[in-house]
Amino acid sequence: MSLFYSVEHYDWLQRQRRLLLEEIDNIDEQELLNISYDDYCNYLIEKYSLDSIEVFKEEIEISSQNSEMVVVALPFKGNSEFFHHRPSQYVSRFPEGVVNGREINISLRRGRMDAEAIRVNIDEQINMIIYYTNKLKQDDDNWDESLPGLVKTRVKQRRDRILSDLKIVESIGIPIRRNKSVDTTYPIVVERKKIIIAPSAKKTTYTPEPELEMACYEDIIDALKNMAYVIERSPSAFINMGEEDLRHHFLLPLNAMYEGLATGETFNYCGKTDILLRYDGRNAFVAECKFWKGPKTITDTITQLLGAQ
Repeated sequence: MSLFYSVEHYDWLQRQRRLLLEEIDNIDEQELLNISYDDYCNYLIEKYSLDSIEVFKEEIEISSQNSEMVVVALPFKGNSEFFHHRPSQYVSRFPEGVVNGREINISLRRGRMDAEAIRVNIDEQINMIIYYTNKLKQDDDNWDESLPGLVKTRVKQRRDRILSDLKIVESIGIPIRRNKSVDTTYPIVVERKKIIIAPSAKKTTYTPEPELEMACYEDIIDALKNMAYVIERSPSAFINMGEEDLRHHFLLPLNAMYEGLATGETFNYCGKTDILLRYDGRNAFVAECKFWKGPKTITDTITQLLGAQ
């Protein structure tokens, strides 16, 4: 039978591409979010990489012969299905052979051919097989080179789409409502915008890092700056206070303006961090209160804040 003839290799590759994209598009959303991006991409790349065929001309053997027929066995490795695939480049002739396990059986009728003529015919068939395997490998190499980019782009697009649908990309969470009963006696934010923190998730659910909306972050900073203005305008009321007492004065307006999450105060003084907002065991807002002692104070404080993460 003719080899490299039945199936268009290009069409087969397009089907593989559709199967790959469908696999990415159909994976469970939570599984995709929780699985390692690199591990999943590498798994798909390995799964859809092609096992190109390679023949070993130097290992040919005569597997059987009689007065009418000579059968030559040509060993190979790779995907035996590809012997039925027609590459993107081909000629008008196709070699003849039968796939038998891990070898190609090439049969020649002896007729009146002598040994030299038989060898010439065998070499012709084998060289034609090698020509087609090389052309197929060119197509396969092009596929394998493009595969990592295709996989990584599609996986990232799917993850980003899921995160966007869940409104996690820009940050998702629960609002901390304004306590309407508080009478604000100093010039802090009159109408706060919602604080959005990443939602709590079950063990089987993707849990993003908590992230405040920028508007909420600026809302909190404004409240702290306004408290600093109060201290500047009435220094005599605060002159005898120590660092911890002053810190609590910054915490008071924050906890007065925003209702707590579940237990205790929303904003807490905790350990080495002066002002801390936590959600579901993670830090959503961290601040340090420092007396100005020159530029080095800033670098030391940044190091301290990074250590609090």
